[in-house]
Amino acid sequence: MHYKAIDIVLLPEVETKQTIIEIHKKLDIGKEIQKIDIADKCLPHISLAMGGLKEKDAEDLFDITSHIGKEIKNINLAFTHISQHQNSKGENINSLEHMQSTALSFLHEKLIEQTRKILVNKVDSSSFSGEENVTQDSINWVNDYFTTHSLENFNPHITLGTGSFTEKFKQFNATFKRLAICHLGNYCTCRTILFETQLAN
Repeated sequence: MHYKAIDIVLLPEVETKQTIIEIHKKLDIGKEIQKIDIADKCLPHISLAMGGLKEKDAEDLFDITSHIGKEIKNINLAFTHISQHQNSKGENINSLEHMQSTALSFLHEKLIEQTRKILVNKVDSSSFSGEENVTQDSINWVNDYFTTHSLENFNPHITLGTGSFTEKFKQFNATFKRLAICHLGNYCTCRTILFETQLAN
């Protein structure tokens, strides 16, 4: 049975998206090729719940996400710095970090609680969108999300790309209103919006 690798996410508004893209463009990748091309192909996002989705369960997941979205007000975040970590291939992955948000944690917990019976840890390379060879890190991240990256291990951020950020970071605030379900590509990038709803004003 085929499973689609999906991510329930917050998507930024147009102005915030452009700010994130401009920061992404400042990453120094040397002579390498940027592995995560943040723009229209790879949408900047904050991950809230990942897993493998069977086609027959898609409408149920859309309904759950829509219902939760109607209960949550717009979320305000203060972005404070950029962090780096190395993946198993030794690539530097940059993340845009923000101050802790009770509202964001509450939204994450609601989604985890209500989607854990639908999203399963059974994705493989064929579950992802795009033509690239999918890294094992990407597959593992999706399959391990509920056990390793959720609830007390929840670490929300926006992945910026590979390389290094050497400029001075200018802090900024942003309001998130868009709750979406996306089909994932390599590096757990959001490639296609499968469903979208608005948070409550």
